[in-house]
Order: sequence, then structure tokens, then C-alpha cells
Amino acid sequence: FAQTYIILANICRFVTYFLILQSRYKFLKNESQLYNNTVV
Repeated sequence: FAQTYIILANICRFVTYFLILQSRYKFLKNESQLYNNTVV
């Protein structure tokens, strides 16, 4: 059970990081008026 809890915690952490990075990218793109193909 402890192993499953660790796996679930890691999945939640990765999903949270992904959502934070995605929202931050959208914010930066909107703030600086960048195009979609611009690499940040």
C-alpha cells in the first residue's frame, strides 16, 4: 500500500507541475505577445 501511495503522490506532483508550467507559458505568451511557434 505504501508503494501505491508513493506512485500516486508522484503522479499528482507531475500533473501539478505540468499544469503550472502550462499556465505560466500561456501567461508569458500573452504578456509578451509572442507567437505560438516561439520557444521560451
